[in-house]
Formats: sequence, structure tokens, C-alpha cells
Amino acid sequence: MLFSKIQTHYLLILAITFGNFWIWRIFKDNLVVGILLVILSFLLFKQLVDKFQIHRLLILIFIFLLISFLTLRVGFDANIFITSPQDLSQLNRRHGFYADELGLLFTNRFSQKAYKYLSLPILKLEKNLFSNLDINLYFFASHPRERGTGEFEKYSWLLLFPFILGFFSILKYYKVVGTYLSSAALISMLLNPAYSLGPVLFFPFINVLIAFGLISFLNIFKNKMPKS
Repeated sequence: MLFSKIQTHYLLILAITFGNFWIWRIFKDNLVVGILLVILSFLLFKQLVDKFQIHRLLILIFIFLLISFLTLRVGFDANIFITSPQDLSQLNRRHGFYADELGLLFTNRFSQKAYKYLSLPILKLEKNLFSNLDINLYFFASHPRERGTGEFEKYSWLLLFPFILGFFSILKYYKVVGTYLSSAALISMLLNPAYSLGPVLFFPFINVLIAFGLISFLNIFKNKMPKS
């Protein structure tokens, strides 16, 4: 019975991994990255539902780093470190405001250099981060919100409910989940928002959340069914 239950869970994560629009877009543009993401989705799910194994974790980390390298090689956001005339104008306006409000705390040499060289890259990284964490990017991208990026539909909006339910179901694995999510967010900040495949490191994470949400829903439904 337990074996059958585990097998069903594995079939579920595979169905979710292949049953979305995103993976087929990835396969079309980069087959290698697509295959690696499928493997990573399965390994991440298995790492949570099965007994901890160090060799599986090492393989997971290796594939994660390999995907990071392959995507950043072509999708790195070079604009993070490029100051456009518009950026410079914005920088100067803020400089005057901060100087008036903070005085010597801002106008000292150290603060001036930090502001000049770090403020814009940090703001751009922050913008990329919140863009990647925007749930609309994954479930409602078929309704463009005029962000100037090449959005495309990734998951059906019908999967939003199991995604949310899965988020609460997966909290008990907060160490693994938190580490993966933080790592994916940090790497994806460096990707150009217009990168054709999107923030692909979130793909395995979303698949796992949806799978856990569906498993929780099925368990709730099963428990509410009258016993014969």
C-alpha cells in the first residue's frame, strides 16, 4: 500500500512537470536545459518525500549549478552594471534628496562612493527579484501587464490553488525548501527579465509545490469520503 502511494506521488510530479506550457517552451528553445530541469524537479521532489541521501543532494546541487551556468551564459542581465542617461538622471535626483535629508551621514566619502557605484545595481537586482517572485508571471502571463518583457503562459491558472495549498504543505521541509528558493532567487536576479525561457530555476520549485498541493487535496478528499 505504501509502495503504491509513493509510486502515485512520483507519477504525479512527472505529470505536473510535463503537463505545463513552460517545459515545452524550454524544450523547444533549449533541449538540454529542459532535460536538466525535468531531472531537477524529480530530484527535488524525491529529496522531500524520500529518506535523505547525500549523493542525491550532491547530484541535485550539481544540476542546479549547471542550469545556472547555462542560463546565465546567454541570459545574464548586463544592464545591471550599465548606467543609462535615464538612470543617471534618476541617480542625481535621489542624490539631492538624500543629501538634504541625511546631511553628513550621506555626503561623506564612503557613502558617496557606495551610492555612486552600488545603488543602481542593487535597485536593478531588487527589481529583477520582485519580478521573478511575482505570481502573475507564472499563472497569468497570458494576460500581459505591459512590463516590457517577453511573457508567455507557463501554468494554467487552475493550478494556482494547489500551488498555494502546496506552499503551506511544504513548510515542514523549510530547510531544504528555503535553501532552494533562496538560491534560485539569488541566481535568477542576475537574469535579464526578457530572457526567452524565463527564471527557469523556479520551475522545479513550482512543480513540487503544485504536487504537494494536489497530494494534500487528495488526502483531504479521501478523509472526507464516507468509509464503507
